[in-house]
Amino acid sequence: MRNRLFIIIVFAITIHFSAAAQEKAVRPMLSQKAMTMQRIGLTDITVTYHRPGVKGRTIWGKLVPYNELWRAGANEATTISFSDDVTVNGHPLKAGTYSFFVRPTPTSWQVIFNSNAKQWGTFFLDKSKNVLTFNVTPYAIPHREWLLYDFTDLAMNSAKLELCWDKLAIHFSIRVNTKKKMEEMNEAFVLKASEQLAGAALTYLEHHENLKTALADINRAIAIHSSFENWNIKAKILGELKRFKEAVRAADIALKIQKKEKNAYTNMEAWQLKRLKKSWTESR
Repeated sequence: MRNRLFIIIVFAITIHFSAAAQEKAVRPMLSQKAMTMQRIGLTDITVTYHRPGVKGRTIWGKLVPYNELWRAGANEATTISFSDDVTVNGHPLKAGTYSFFVRPTPTSWQVIFNSNAKQWGTFFLDKSKNVLTFNVTPYAIPHREWLLYDFTDLAMNSAKLELCWDKLAIHFSIRVNTKKKMEEMNEAFVLKASEQLAGAALTYLEHHENLKTALADINRAIAIHSSFENWNIKAKILGELKRFKEAVRAADIALKIQKKEKNAYTNMEAWQLKRLKKSWTESR
């Protein structure tokens, strides 16, 4: 019994220290982590970076060498995430999270977005994963001790993202399609309303109650979205109400739509609907 208890205790201790070893050690960083988030229209953009300080050092051309890749921050690579597709300085960029780098020179900076968002510094940058590069011109600013990313010139469909540090800054434009996003959200909302109405109608049908309410609900659902599923439900409700002529007509519409929406589910439902249609036709 004692040996068994000893084994259990040793096992528990091993599990505890194994789990602890897998946790990443956390300590204060000299260049502390920061996040800058901005919603442009309906699109969220988040910059995650670490903020180095000037601390009396010569930054450009020395601490950050010219003509060499810089992580545009400290520690892990800076990342920029977009909740929707955007246009960056006139170039299309898909929604997602990207690591962000720059290659400064005295007169021009190359801006780089890389699809590998999880990497440390510039040491293992895979150039084949660069998804967007373009050049911008740096400009003078009043001294800024700590690196800062800031969104400026905010509008419904656009903004500028600015990188500022020491006495230099760069910026580039970000454009979003707020109208398209609103249309997509409205369409999703409308379809959800159709699904809710159809679900209520189907529940009434399955319980053989409130069939007139069910018919009203499915008619509203069809007005929003004329689909095989909605017409299928309507045909079955009409059949339950013994309105067979209307049920056959609704079944014909459903089956016509089903030819364009073929899949395993609609094929099975169509087979069942054809059997019901036959019985309704004979009952007319």
